Amino acid sequence: MIAAGQDGTAIYHGLFTNAFGDRGAGFRSLFLAPPELDTHPVDRWLRSLRPARTAEGPGPGTAAACFRLASRDPGVGDGLLVAAVATVDGDFARDEHGRDGGLLAHAVLLPLDDTRPAGDFGSALLAFLRGFGRPEVDHLDRLETYLESCRRRLQITVPPGDPAAALRLDAEIVLRLLHVSAATARADRIPWPAVDDLPGALIAAAALLPPRLRLGLVFTHGLDPLGGGCFAARGAPPSSLRNAPRGGAPWHYFHWLLDRHGAGDDDSIRSLTERWDLQTWGDLEQAIEGTTR
Repeated sequence: MIAAGQDGTAIYHGLFTNAFGDRGAGFRSLFLAPPELDTHPVDRWLRSLRPARTAEGPGPGTAAACFRLASRDPGVGDGLLVAAVATVDGDFARDEHGRDGGLLAHAVLLPLDDTRPAGDFGSALLAFLRGFGRPEVDHLDRLETYLESCRRRLQITVPPGDPAAALRLDAEIVLRLLHVSAATARADRIPWPAVDDLPGALIAAAALLPPRLRLGLVFTHGLDPLGGGCFAARGAPPSSLRNAPRGGAPWHYFHWLLDRHGAGDDDSIRSLTERWDLQTWGDLEQAIEGTTR
């Protein structure tokens, strides 16, 4: 399935759009994925991703989630675990009536294997998506041109985690994200520093967590709130920011990360963030205690 740092990892595409083209009209879903996979959960998620309205109109949006997809393939067992990142363009092309505002929600899905290293899959998926962009062609041909690009891009390289890069992020973003993961702070009430690329920073910071805790971070940015355990990340001006809570397991883990990095021991961090057996914050606390005895 996935081997961190290796080329040729298969990915799947899911799109939801009402843009004119591809022999279709109105809102519809398009998937480039094995037919034996049940993509309905991803389809429902994509249909819920709507750009937040601003004074300038619908802006771009980003979302991250994970799914376990049922399969008719008996070799898949209890389903295929996939990480998903989506981008949303609220003005991708005109619709079938020639009106502006044709939407495109595009998700890339990465199958994960809990017997293999995960790598920094979130950052890889986001960079992969951002490499598409809006085709510079007439709106009548835009969707088909975009789909053709998807058909050509069915593999991805997932790099190993880079703790040093993640720890260069704004410490307040890292701490807030750790608190959200540990449920020691309400995600819907946390203001985030207004950095240039907040979704990219959140996904990069999440790579400091083991894969199962990382997959539990479901968020949107620039989209209408979804609820149901998904938090909407919004940047806030410095005047409205207070320091993230100090104390508790997230604070302890954050300082363990800083101590290991300061000691030149990024390998310990990287090893911990690849452990699929760490499923809870209790597991994570026990694991870091075992490294400091």
